[in-house]
Amino acid sequence: QGYYRCIKNDRYKHATPDYPSDRFSKLQIDVKPWRKNGNHVVVCPLSTYVANHYGVNAEEWLMDTMSTLAMYTDRDLVVKPKDDQTPLSEVLRDAWALVTLESNAATDAAVAGIPVFTNTSAAASPIANFELKHIERPEVPDRQQWLNNLAYMQFTKEEFENGTAASILYS
Repeated sequence: QGYYRCIKNDRYKHATPDYPSDRFSKLQIDVKPWRKNGNHVVVCPLSTYVANHYGVNAEEWLMDTMSTLAMYTDRDLVVKPKDDQTPLSEVLRDAWALVTLESNAATDAAVAGIPVFTNTSAAASPIANFELKHIERPEVPDRQQWLNNLAYMQFTKEEFENGTAASILYS
């Protein structure tokens, strides 16, 4: 919707200042309460680009992830590739959790109240779970500060042009 993510020094891996809520509030996003039930786990495989970036074999990652999940849950496993035309919101309906290495789908799921499992570089990592053995008992931390911080890493084209982005990123 006209916003672009810009992160200084891979901030997701490092300490992020606690930003105020003003930018997030302007987005008027309806954050749902954490879900307490669900029928399936959504698995979002890596795109070729992300797999190449991390030096990961995407097919192996998917097979390993599915195998590991099968050891820890009896819930259905639903694979949602990035190029699948089914809207994510539809796949998330009645979902228990979402698993991905690093996808914006994790952010969408967390806002929808669905616990997420990612790696430590994902945008959702500050509120994510990391060990699939906890798929049936995911942590569901408060999301507000994460959302506030994330909003301070999203900028419009105009904010890049008028210097707002630079003033926030380099303050």
